[in-house]
Amino acid sequence: MAEALVQLAMDHGIVQGVVTADAALHRELVTVDELKAAVDAVAAWARSHRARAMLTHIDPKCESVAESRARVEFASHGIRVVSQVEVRRKDGSLIGRADFGVEGTNVLIEVDGKLKYAEGDPSVLWQEKRREDDMRAEGKVFVRVTWADLERPGKASAKVRRVLPPEAAQAS
Repeated sequence: MAEALVQLAMDHGIVQGVVTADAALHRELVTVDELKAAVDAVAAWARSHRARAMLTHIDPKCESVAESRARVEFASHGIRVVSQVEVRRKDGSLIGRADFGVEGTNVLIEVDGKLKYAEGDPSVLWQEKRREDDMRAEGKVFVRVTWADLERPGKASAKVRRVLPPEAAQAS
């Protein structure tokens, strides 16, 4: 499995490699150590730099293709994120998780697809709104990124930069 993921990254690029490696890691079909060994085995091959670059972006916490793509874009634009950030109330009770948090800031990022809203159950949208409102009440700032944003290179990162505090925007 690891060898196939490394070959895919070499043949099709870093983003495709990260997306598939993240999915395999999340499902525990492969380990990071197995991926590293497979990358080491092809170190002298053409395009092996793509597989090495893939390793710098993989994250077993990633839960979707869109999250993997967004994380690679953020990294390429100097925005450091942490995946699956838990947000708690002042009393310590869990409000929920955000797809990403921007390191050193109160900025949270949600990557939205239509799938969770596809069945038309209004309670799903209502619960999402309540969760976001509760997180905002704890001082969090939200950025929502969509597939359309990810299809335009740099657009998702630009949305995040607009809400970053000036010192964080300069550092990232």
